[in-house]
Amino acid sequence: MSTRFQRAIASGGTAVTTNIMAPSTTLAEHLAYAGYDGLVMDLQHGALDLADALHITQAIGASGVTPLARIAAIDTGVIARLLDSGVLGLIAPMVESREEAERFVAACSYPPEGSRSFGPQRPAIYGELTTYGGPAAFADVANAMVTRIVQIETAAGLEHAEAIMSTPGLDGIYIGPSDLSRSLGGDYGVDWAEGPVVDAIERILDLGARYGVAVGIYSIDPHYARALADKGLSFVVLGGDIPFAVQAATDSITRFTGNK
Repeated sequence: MSTRFQRAIASGGTAVTTNIMAPSTTLAEHLAYAGYDGLVMDLQHGALDLADALHITQAIGASGVTPLARIAAIDTGVIARLLDSGVLGLIAPMVESREEAERFVAACSYPPEGSRSFGPQRPAIYGELTTYGGPAAFADVANAMVTRIVQIETAAGLEHAEAIMSTPGLDGIYIGPSDLSRSLGGDYGVDWAEGPVVDAIERILDLGARYGVAVGIYSIDPHYARALADKGLSFVVLGGDIPFAVQAATDSITRFTGNK
């Protein structure tokens, strides 16, 4: 049993996702049919709350696209609510130690693997999970289908990257290039072609291959992301709903006015 996001990674390819930052079920539903493997609801920097995440998860359910969410911090209550709403992948930001990674993984997993409280709502009534009878069977399948990802985006996280990746049950590392650059003494930015972030990406990719942990990154340049995919990147969060809309609007105005 696996999600579309998991299958894209397991096939040896690169799962492609984008950020959902606007609390719009209509926009999310349309993006779900654009060809993504998953949509990442951003509860850290986006204008979304738990109710928005539930409604967006409902809106994209028929598409088969995997609903993921980035939380603002490792909050067991928020994690439980999102998973019980049907979210099938979570991203925890600013993780800097194996202890933090262990706490996050435990919150995402039913016992004996973790400490998630049993009380599924939407996941228990829809989709492939309903073909498994009984609470124990549901818990086992749910543990397998939830993808647990932590972000390495600080100098401390990079220093402890190997310890973090050795965390049992951790599925992925998501590189935050902008915060990582700043933490390493550089400027904010993404899609780095030179400098310490490039070296950090190479190190994390090597560690990911060693520990069997998927490695992803945020990018706004598809060509840049494609080059990293050719080096072993497992998933990418490519842009987002609001940046896409703003860029399309800007391009339209530019073409209309004739400005270059």
